[in-house]
Amino acid sequence: MPARLAVDLDRLRENLATVRRTVSPAETLFVVKNDAYGHGLEPVAEAASAAGIDWFGSFDIDSGLRVRRVVGGGSRIFAWTTTLDADSLQGAADADLDLGVGDAAYLERIIAADRHLRVHLKVDTGLHRNGVRPEEWSDVVARAARAEADGRIRVVGLWTHIAETSDADDDASRALFLDAVAIARAAGLTPDVRHLAASAAAFGRPEFRDDLVRVGAFGYGIRSAGGPDLPGISPAATLVADVIDVAGDRVVIDIGSLDGVPSALGGRVTVGTDAGARRLLTVDGATSTVAGYPGARVEDRVYIFGPGAHGEHSATTVAESIVRRTTCDSACWSRTPDCAASASAAAIFGLTSSKTLSSSAKPRAWISGPLMILPVAASTTTITEMKPSSPRMRRSFRSASVISPTDEPST
Repeated sequence: MPARLAVDLDRLRENLATVRRTVSPAETLFVVKNDAYGHGLEPVAEAASAAGIDWFGSFDIDSGLRVRRVVGGGSRIFAWTTTLDADSLQGAADADLDLGVGDAAYLERIIAADRHLRVHLKVDTGLHRNGVRPEEWSDVVARAARAEADGRIRVVGLWTHIAETSDADDDASRALFLDAVAIARAAGLTPDVRHLAASAAAFGRPEFRDDLVRVGAFGYGIRSAGGPDLPGISPAATLVADVIDVAGDRVVIDIGSLDGVPSALGGRVTVGTDAGARRLLTVDGATSTVAGYPGARVEDRVYIFGPGAHGEHSATTVAESIVRRTTCDSACWSRTPDCAASASAAAIFGLTSSKTLSSSAKPRAWISGPLMILPVAASTTTITEMKPSSPRMRRSFRSASVISPTDEPST
C-alpha cells in the first residue's frame, strides 16, 4: 500500500481537551489553515466540533466556507487573510464568517460590501505580518466606529500577532496591543473578544490569553522547535511507509524525496519499526533505505514520524535534525525563534507549494468502517496555500489509535 499519513482523530480530540483545560477561562480558536496543517480539513473540523470547539481559524475565506459546510451554523469561523475579490466577501457574509482586517483599504472594501460583516481589527505590534501600523491605528478605528454606527459592519474583535522572539519583545508587543485596545474603546468600539496569543504563548504566558487564544500546532500534537514535549499533547499524525525490499542488513521503503521527505534526513535520524528505532540511511527519489532488523519482511510498516509508539520521533524532532536551532531563554521554552523548523516540519508532512510541484492525479475515496483513505493530489494555488505534494501519498482517518491491516481497503 502506498505511503500514507495516518491521522488519529481520538488523539486530536485529546490534544484539544488539554488545550481547553490549559487556557480556560479563555476560549480556544482552533486553527485549521493549510488543510488543517496537512491533516485534512473536513475530518479534522468535524472531530474538533464534536469535541466542543466553537471557534475555528481558517486563514482564507475559501477554507472558511469548507469549515462552515462541515460544522454547520453556530460555530464562529475566523478568516484573516486579505482578499481583493468582492465575490469572496459576499460568500463570507452568506456563510457568517468573521473577518480579520489589518489594512485600511481592506476595511473600506468590507464597508462598501454593506453586508454587516463581523470584523476583527488587527494592529501591527512588531511582527510586521499584516496589521494596521500604530501611527495609523487611530484613524482606522475611528473609520470603523463610524461604519459600525451606520450599520455597515460589526467590530467584534481586536487582535495582533506577536513575534515570539523573546519575552522582552513579546512584552513590548503586548503593551502596544493594550494601548491599541484603549484607543479603539475611546473611539467608541466595544469588541467582544481580544486575542494575541497562539499555541506557544497560550501555554507559556498566561497573561497573554485574554478572551481567545489561537491554537494550531499544539492541537495537532506538534511541539514548538526547541521546546519540550507537553503533558497531554501528542502527535495526531503518523507518517507510515511499507517495506518493499529486504536486502541484507538494509530494508527499502516506499517513500522518498518525491513524497516530500527531505533527502537531508538520510543518516541523521532514526525511524520506527516493529523492532524499535532504526537508522534512516538514505532518502532517494521514490524510496528510502533503513537499517535492517531481525525478521524484517516485505509489507512491514516503517514509521517516519509520529507519537513514538514504535520508536519514531515527532515531526518537530525530525525537522530539528536538519535545521539550525537558535537558543531560547528559559521563559520562551515553548516558542520558535524563527520559522525554519516549522517550514521543515511542513516539508516533512509532504507539503509543498504547487508552484513547484503539481499533479493530475484524480482524488478517490474509500470508506471501510471508521477508516477513510484519500489519495492526495496537488492543485493550482498560491504560494501561501500549502498542498500535499505527492499523488502517491495517502491520508487516513480513524478514531482508534492503531490501524490494523484488516482495516485497510485494497486498491
